[in-house]
Amino acid sequence: MQNQFNNETARSNILQNLSKALQIKTERPYAEEETSGFYMPDNETVLSVFTRRFEQAGGHLSVCSSDAACAAQIALLLQAQQWHPPCCRSPKWTTLLQQAGIDTQTALSAQTPAGITPCIALVAQTGSILVSSGSEMGRALTVFPPVHIVVAYINQIVYDIEQALNLVTAAGSPQLPSIIGLITGPARTADIEKTLVLGAHGPKAVYLFLIEQEHNVQQP
Repeated sequence: MQNQFNNETARSNILQNLSKALQIKTERPYAEEETSGFYMPDNETVLSVFTRRFEQAGGHLSVCSSDAACAAQIALLLQAQQWHPPCCRSPKWTTLLQQAGIDTQTALSAQTPAGITPCIALVAQTGSILVSSGSEMGRALTVFPPVHIVVAYINQIVYDIEQALNLVTAAGSPQLPSIIGLITGPARTADIEKTLVLGAHGPKAVYLFLIEQEHNVQQP
């Protein structure tokens, strides 16, 4: 009986000592550093990695030499597919498309065949396009039309999602937008009988026009 009492007392003392020790905060010997789990292959660039993964996800990529060349290529696509009139809320691209012979509209309806938007960043890690609810993109323009056409610049390609999110505040207001989204190819689902269907919850096709010029991210 005495041994049992002594064992319980010893156990109680050990638990109390452990509890006190856990309450004492000690400084970490090393600074906290976050590192990305994504590493670039030595023989590749962010452009080559993004291109491969974007196309693997079902995206369509075209490379353009300038803004005017980009508008001309978009015009050819719209005319070939008869996607008229597309919705575009960017004053810059509305003007460029008009110069290329394409009239756009700012209102979005159920009959809108395609939406044209800029983006914040391109993520090589996943082949994704980072968008937000900014004035030139909005909440619906990247989701509702059956075709999403994106314009981007070469210096908007980053390694990973963390670097892409850093560009969100660099693009304008220090306050985060209400919505930030990653687009990885066309919308897809296989909920019913495991049959893959494109466009069920968003655009069934994503076209990216990448301009071989640098762009000031602080200018929308």
